[in-house]
Amino acid sequence: MDSHPPAHVPGPVHPGRPQVVRDSLTILRKQIWYALLFFALVVAGVAVWTFRQVPLYEATASIIIDPQPPRVFSQLREVVELGTGSFWANKEYYETQYKVLASRDLAEKVVEALQLESSPSFLGLERIRDPQERLAAQERANPVSIVRGGLAVQPVQDSRVVRLVYRHPVPAHAQEVVNTLAKVYQKANIEYRSVATVGATRDLNTQFRELKKKLEEAEDRLAQFKQKNGIIVANVEAQLGIITEELQSLSATISNLLSERERLEARLARIRGMNLDQDWGSLDEAFASPLLTQLKQTYLRLSQEKIELSIDLMEKHPRVRTAEEQLALVKKSIDGEVRGIVAGMERNLAALQDTESAHRARLRRIEAEARRLEALNTEFTRLTREAEENRNLYEMVVTRLRETSLTGQIEVNNIRLLDLALLPKAPSTPRTTLNLTMAILLGLLGGIAFAFLVEFLDRSIRTREDVEALGIPFLGIAPDVAESERKRSGSPDLYVADHPRSSAAECVRLVRTNLLFALPGREVRKLVVTSASPKEGKTHTALNLAISMALSNQKTLLIDSDMRRPRLNKVFGTSEAAGLSNLCVGKAEIDDVVQKTAIENLFLLPSGPIPPNPAELLQTEQFLGTLDAISRKFDKLIFDSPPIMAVADPLILSRFVDGVILVVRSGVSSRDVVFRGVQALSDVQARVLGAVLNGVDITKPYYGRYYQYYRRGYGQESHDADPGTPEVDD
Repeated sequence: MDSHPPAHVPGPVHPGRPQVVRDSLTILRKQIWYALLFFALVVAGVAVWTFRQVPLYEATASIIIDPQPPRVFSQLREVVELGTGSFWANKEYYETQYKVLASRDLAEKVVEALQLESSPSFLGLERIRDPQERLAAQERANPVSIVRGGLAVQPVQDSRVVRLVYRHPVPAHAQEVVNTLAKVYQKANIEYRSVATVGATRDLNTQFRELKKKLEEAEDRLAQFKQKNGIIVANVEAQLGIITEELQSLSATISNLLSERERLEARLARIRGMNLDQDWGSLDEAFASPLLTQLKQTYLRLSQEKIELSIDLMEKHPRVRTAEEQLALVKKSIDGEVRGIVAGMERNLAALQDTESAHRARLRRIEAEARRLEALNTEFTRLTREAEENRNLYEMVVTRLRETSLTGQIEVNNIRLLDLALLPKAPSTPRTTLNLTMAILLGLLGGIAFAFLVEFLDRSIRTREDVEALGIPFLGIAPDVAESERKRSGSPDLYVADHPRSSAAECVRLVRTNLLFALPGREVRKLVVTSASPKEGKTHTALNLAISMALSNQKTLLIDSDMRRPRLNKVFGTSEAAGLSNLCVGKAEIDDVVQKTAIENLFLLPSGPIPPNPAELLQTEQFLGTLDAISRKFDKLIFDSPPIMAVADPLILSRFVDGVILVVRSGVSSRDVVFRGVQALSDVQARVLGAVLNGVDITKPYYGRYYQYYRRGYGQESHDADPGTPEVDD
């Protein structure tokens, strides 16, 4: 056997996204159906929503709300303040009036004034012809809700003007409802003032008599309390202020201690409920220990190394045992660090509990002292306040009685009608043109964005750039064959042999030519054809490559080294009674198992009976001797190998051949899976000659810039209009 170190092992790079922005038009052509689907859904949805809306007519009335009504007597105060003075008071007043305009009370008055509860056109019942059904529907209808539902109160910015907008399917109802609402609101504002003034006068007369008696009694009680207790008010209030500040500070401290204790208890409870043998991902978050993080990373690294050693070495190998011992030591260090952290947390919890108990005891003592002082001060303050309030009220009632007698006779209002609504001529909604225009713009922009999003989320390999981004040389493509062409061929797998001048055959010959320059100064004689995962076309690629080499007058042996799911014997219709597995155990001769095919210079070595341990057979001295003997009999050896990520067979074979060809299925193979497959080959120092992009549909517009010469069918037979490869095989 010819053993040699690989001249070049491609270093896999992390799979990156192609620079899609560089070719935006190509991406849009590639994902055009997603963009059109998004556009159609948006436009159709907006169109359906727009045309299903009931046309509404909009009537607008304008009123002015002044902050203050006109004052006839500048020195007198109104019983009811219809307006206010300061900025914030004005803001609250206006916000309140907006709510009043949209209130149920005003809506009920509008319904009553216009008798809307008996108007079928307003209630939307004019389509009901049956009188009994219309009457029943009229009883169920809620005209107040209809009035409130169609009303919009719109303050005009930087002004005192308020627009009242009402929408209704009937123009006349829209006009009369909004105008009536403005008038009802203006009238209700005056009525509110008048009713309040009359009631205030009556109440003031009653209160005048009561307050005079209460004032005398309150002054007597205050004098008796001072004489009995000898209170120095200033000292009591000062002491209460100091105690109050201390109480606030202590309460805040206890609150912080409680929060810290609960946080620590929750953390300890979480840690005690963890299973450290399973919850590795929670170690860093639970303990926040740099040392523990470092130990965890060391443990994971050693675990990975042990797994890799176990694959290549026996379980009892010294290096495997050394790795296990190192893992045990790191695990013990992790357990010790965890116990130390938990013990420290428990000590901190005990200290927090003791501190909290001490602060709570002091809090109780201070609260008792505050209650004692407050009881004395509260009674004194209450009596003082009671006497002052009665005196103030008495004086105020006397003054207000004089003012009320004057202001109650004057009608003033701070609500003015500016413009009444006109009869609307055209519906305001729906805005069909605007809605559809916005839908078209949104659909176009959203469709483009959605197309780019689909492209960004697509992790499959489709082009040469995608292959080369993984650090793999690009050997060529294998385009898809049209269904009609596959049916015309006697055997889909032998399409290249049956149509040597087709575009598919040209693609295979290009791959064969590129292999001649894969190893400068060295002939490539032994090749392993594999893929990262099943169903990517490795068997078909190996078969076509072998056919191409055989047609170039090279004695080629196609070896079915997939001793788990062999398929080549079915392609050629040969026997699988004896083959590679027999040679590996020394129970057959080469000439007895190698079979000649119908293609000149092409020979087949079937896999033979399926063994229980294919990977072990490929590492025996018998296999190496057989490989050396076969190499002397044939010019080219093509191994059809199982997928890399499924079994270890291709990794073993790659060490005994001149190079490996990786088959990648366009639009199917995942960048991440192929990347891991290249990594696996790199780990065993396999020589990856390059990748073949299989299943390329060169009729798609986004492949045109790469493979236009294939699409034009340069040099193909007249009946082979559609280039490609047959269906994907494993």
